[in-house]
Amino acid sequence: MTQGEEIEISEVDTRFEGLKIRDKDREKKLIGDLSKGDLLTPLLTTEIEGVLVLLDGFKRLRAAIALNWSTIRCLSVAENEVTGILELLQRSRGHKMDLYSEACFVSRLHKEHQFSLAKLANELGRSKSWVSMRTLFTESMTVKTEAQLRSGTFPLHAWIYSIRPFMRMNDKNKSLAEEFVDLCVKENYTLREIDILSRIWFEQGEDKRNELRKGNGEWILRQLNEKVKAGHCLSAKEQADLKILAYLERAIRQCHIHSFVAPEQSSSEYREQSHLSYFTIVSNIDPIKKKLEVLYDQC
Repeated sequence: MTQGEEIEISEVDTRFEGLKIRDKDREKKLIGDLSKGDLLTPLLTTEIEGVLVLLDGFKRLRAAIALNWSTIRCLSVAENEVTGILELLQRSRGHKMDLYSEACFVSRLHKEHQFSLAKLANELGRSKSWVSMRTLFTESMTVKTEAQLRSGTFPLHAWIYSIRPFMRMNDKNKSLAEEFVDLCVKENYTLREIDILSRIWFEQGEDKRNELRKGNGEWILRQLNEKVKAGHCLSAKEQADLKILAYLERAIRQCHIHSFVAPEQSSSEYREQSHLSYFTIVSNIDPIKKKLEVLYDQC
């Protein structure tokens, strides 16, 4: 099948559905879109022991089922699980797959099919650090938290950018992270509120966590907002200092979760430019650290 062919929906195996993130809003939109016409992009499948197994297109499939379709167009990309998953991951470089799903498929090849990190990196044209980060991704969360991410109950974006950096800094934070996720789901916090409260939860000790446990999150957010509004009392120099500190904090958190291209797998232009940046950063880390430690002790 090059353009795909119509397959009975009942014949499509969805055993990998648990490796994908649910998004009810997108599915509702898909139902509306599909009700207006045929499916343009075929679902990606692989054949495993004579069974057609779905790799990509779970939202489209559920939407088609909701519309009572009996058949759906599928494109078979491989004749076994390993080749199928590798093909899916390689195709994802063209259209970004979410980190959770990517990590689940990479981990499956690593754990179920005994692919070494080096072999995975070679097969996917990625660095070992890229592969390693994904094999460890789901290990940083509890089973309950993983289920909340997979179901879409808690936003993946918030886990990656607001919570996971703290997991990288301290692997003992699993239970605290689970509790915080539960709290955010219960209080229905926005992404911005989760980002602000995560720093309070992980960095400011048990007293602050108890305030959040009591349901005082909105009060804390209002207090912070009032302080921000009172920022006109700050001098221009103080405001500039705070902007630099906020920028530095965001950059550090990004470094914790970002996988940089391995030098041996990069272009000469990339190596030349990145070398200058690495040199400048590494050369200045210790002096900046000492400067910040002095300022921190004085605050």
